[in-house]
Amino acid sequence: MNLAVGAGQWFAQFVLEKYADSKLEEWAAKSCLDVDVKTLTDYLQTSQAMLDALGDKPIGNDRFPPLLLELKLASYEADDVLDELDYYRLKELVEGETVQPESSAVQRVTGRAGEFFLSWLSRALRFIHRLFLLHANENESLLPEAFCVSKTLDKDAISGRMKAASSRLKKAMMSVDSVVQLQRFAACAQRPIDSANYRETSSLLTEPKVFGRDKEKETMIENMLAPHGKDQKYGNFSVLPIVGIGGVGKTTLAQSLYNDPRIMRSFMVRAWACASDALNTLDVRKLTIDITLSIDKEGSFNLSMMNDLDKIQQRLIKEISGKKFLIVIDDVWVTSRWEVLIAPLSYGMAGSIVIVTTREQNIGKRLGSMPTVTLTGLEKDLFWDFFVQNAFMGKSPEDHPTLVSIGQDIIAKLHGIPLAAKTVGRLLNKKLDEAHWFSILNSELWELRQAPDDIIPVLKLSYQFFSVHVQRCFSYCSVFPKDHLFTEEELLSTWIAQGFTDIQPGDKSPEHVAQDYLNELLSSSFFQPKDGYYLMHDLLHDLAISVSQDECHGCGNLLHLPKGIVNLIKLRHLIADGRHYLGRIPGIGKMTCLQELDAFYIEKELGHKIIELKELQELRGSLRVHNLDNVENGEEASQAKLKEKRYLTELRFSWDNPSFPSPPDVSADVLESVCPPPFLKRLDIIGYNGTRCPTCDMEGGAHEVTAFTDNQERALELLTSLQTLVFKNCRNLQILPEMLYRMLKLKELHVVQCNMIESLPDNGLPASLEVLVIDRNSRLDTRCQGAEQHKIAHVREVKYFS
Repeated sequence: MNLAVGAGQWFAQFVLEKYADSKLEEWAAKSCLDVDVKTLTDYLQTSQAMLDALGDKPIGNDRFPPLLLELKLASYEADDVLDELDYYRLKELVEGETVQPESSAVQRVTGRAGEFFLSWLSRALRFIHRLFLLHANENESLLPEAFCVSKTLDKDAISGRMKAASSRLKKAMMSVDSVVQLQRFAACAQRPIDSANYRETSSLLTEPKVFGRDKEKETMIENMLAPHGKDQKYGNFSVLPIVGIGGVGKTTLAQSLYNDPRIMRSFMVRAWACASDALNTLDVRKLTIDITLSIDKEGSFNLSMMNDLDKIQQRLIKEISGKKFLIVIDDVWVTSRWEVLIAPLSYGMAGSIVIVTTREQNIGKRLGSMPTVTLTGLEKDLFWDFFVQNAFMGKSPEDHPTLVSIGQDIIAKLHGIPLAAKTVGRLLNKKLDEAHWFSILNSELWELRQAPDDIIPVLKLSYQFFSVHVQRCFSYCSVFPKDHLFTEEELLSTWIAQGFTDIQPGDKSPEHVAQDYLNELLSSSFFQPKDGYYLMHDLLHDLAISVSQDECHGCGNLLHLPKGIVNLIKLRHLIADGRHYLGRIPGIGKMTCLQELDAFYIEKELGHKIIELKELQELRGSLRVHNLDNVENGEEASQAKLKEKRYLTELRFSWDNPSFPSPPDVSADVLESVCPPPFLKRLDIIGYNGTRCPTCDMEGGAHEVTAFTDNQERALELLTSLQTLVFKNCRNLQILPEMLYRMLKLKELHVVQCNMIESLPDNGLPASLEVLVIDRNSRLDTRCQGAEQHKIAHVREVKYFS
């Protein structure tokens, strides 16, 4: 794909995504600008569809490059005005005030740090992409208003700019489309009458030979070609599910069926679509377009520009009406809106087939009307043959008897999964020596598997042997969607632009280095070549996401973060050296998309109170809440809404001021009210000093207790996923929660410096407990090694520290 074309496609998509979910049109309605916004975004959507449809089609016309350039420049102008309007929306959201429309001269932003960040970040990205166009059109202003913005909204001026931008976009699209249509007319005139039917790229076989699926394939073909009357569930078509774990070969089997000559002769129409991008609901519009384009890409050129689902479905009906079709819908994860998706398919001829591949048995059962084909690991002998093909690459295994023995131990760990055999085999092939093969056999990564068929750690074995530069190239691909078709130029130019090919003077050029990296990823099967493109298996895409989790915005060695940074309300990742700085930023609760916050420090001043945690619903991983002494009461503690933060896996509550502790009954009330999320895996309670707290069965006020209240007990009991529980420095606590025995997933219990605890709960400890740590608790230590030893007899490891 031409780099400038690719940049135009990416930028137009960036603009659409930026405003699609921003509520900009709704906000603009307050100033009667919503019609202008809708018109401009519609034109942007159409221009994106046009760029997508063009792809890397060669247009042999000298008029075309400048027209395409004008289309991209028009897209930039559209973003200029939409971005400025969105600035005022964000400004109002951040400052909590209504932006009054009035005239004002354009001036450089020198005020609040938040205003600078909000306007600068998006404009900087637009500036970078305009560099692609600098030499192509020297008269185009590179920085017309890129880093400037009017402080107040001039309604009439911005409305006029939106209308002008819409007009420019419309004119540019009409010019490009006229050349495309002319070129298509000329191509149609020259096309031979007996030209071959178009095949969708995603349907092409990626393996030269399909191992071990002959039986399943022949059974499926027999069922597919048998005479079919009306399907009891769907009528004119039947649904055939292929179910199996990731990497077992579902897509490869579907590709083999799709391209079998017997199938090609029997089905007049064939189509292929991939549903893997769907998260909560099937994208009916996208899938319908993909199916239709798969049948007739040339004739459906303008289809992706349509927003009306009815018109799109009518076009599909036209393609399949009265015809026997085979449609493959690959990698289905959800079933919502399935009925809407298949509505047009009833117009096909009886005996038509839809093949659905999925990892989920329940999806196969729900959608299927023919017997489900469930793929398991390959049989031992066939699996060995496939492994040998990849590990020895044409060399004779008999010449390496020791490696054969090691290889047999390795494949025992792969459970017949072809993708695992392929990637590990290619890794082994890099060095046919015992030391290398033994290092892979004995790798600790095998121990990270969550189940025998979990192959992500197996794939990571190969990743681990890449150089740092190749690892970065691979992990960067996680920013692209699953099943994205990469071009070579796209990969190489992206890696070079990201600085992944930095080399010493006198060495190879960056292009040659990037090509070497791509060749290494190809030889390791991390990419599959497909008809001029490169495709990454969805499990390898999962691995790319896994290994790139820590790659996000970084803030070097800052001593202080700017206060205005909290106005970056859409920022998702912010990592600084010493993350505790983040938890001290006043007003951090505005950053509602933030995903990482290791620690939060509660103070009594506005902007530091526990309520700042309320809207941070995207927080994930570990969170430590410090200075709970500064929370006034349970009502204030409940404002944190910790129970709703479903992505948190570790939570630590800490009272950090033993010199001036909060009253014991307040501490108890706070602990009772913070309510951790139910899927927590670790909970630490540190410095808790509750001794007076209201109990559920007492009337008329407080009652001095040295245990947990009924509500606290029930709150802990709700933590059904908890694996580690820590009590540390709880100075006044005498009794551990009685309901510990009901925490059926608890594996570790730590009791550290809780000197008043004398015994374990009467009901004992859960049967799942594997590790008990008693640290500097002399009374409990004595009891556990004496009178209460029977309560811990089942615990595999008990550690005492004095």
